[in-house]
Amino acid sequence: MKSKFLRVLFDSLIGLLYILFALFLMKSKNSAIKSNLLLFMGIGFFINTIVYLFYRKMKSIHKKVEIEVNDERNIIISNMVKAKAGEVVQYFIYILIAIISLFDVPLWLFLSLISIDIVRELSVRVFTKKYSEEI
Repeated sequence: MKSKFLRVLFDSLIGLLYILFALFLMKSKNSAIKSNLLLFMGIGFFINTIVYLFYRKMKSIHKKVEIEVNDERNIIISNMVKAKAGEVVQYFIYILIAIISLFDVPLWLFLSLISIDIVRELSVRVFTKKYSEEI
């Protein structure tokens, strides 16, 4: 429980740094997209902190959520959802690679998308081997 609180505190500090850096970047006209992205990321970190503190205050809700999260059926469903989301992202990356290859884009962008897919595929192989040995 203490490590979760420290993680949430760390997340809120990162969110504060993102917001401050976004406000600093808003002064320059060239980096509007970067500043907006950092601002929304910082707000997201703060919302995560607020939700955690709310659940911590409400003991009955916190206990119910903990039981639901640790339920075996919900864990299986969550793992299936994550696997399906990974497949969707894989096809999305393939479509992006195809679209980017049609346009005149920098080579680093094209190679970065391919490297993301390679890292995803390697992680699938490594985790498949790891979990098949455990079971």
